[in-house]
Amino acid sequence: MTAKNALLFFLAVFGILFVGLDAYLPAMGITGLTGAMAAIGGAMLIVFLLLVLGVGFVLRMAYIVVTIALVGFAAAALLAGDFVMGAIYAAVAFVLLALIPKVFLSKK
Repeated sequence: MTAKNALLFFLAVFGILFVGLDAYLPAMGITGLTGAMAAIGGAMLIVFLLLVLGVGFVLRMAYIVVTIALVGFAAAALLAGDFVMGAIYAAVAFVLLALIPKVFLSKK
């Protein structure tokens, strides 16, 4: 096993373990690390994905996650009666949704 493969293996395995154990920590009585373990594991998985799949893949996935979050924020704001913020979130989400063909389907 090369050093690069060992690093990738370490990042993937411990990233998954940290994220998975974060959900079980409160049941074990450890509440001080809740959230920190998932953040560290998530960062390790992001570095793993960057090294394996490249920066373009990670940026495209972040684009999708941000778009999903904006749609959720818009729905929550509109249901709560905050129409101004709901309209702003909806407008930004609409623009991001309209740009999907340009970002994902264009020939490079």
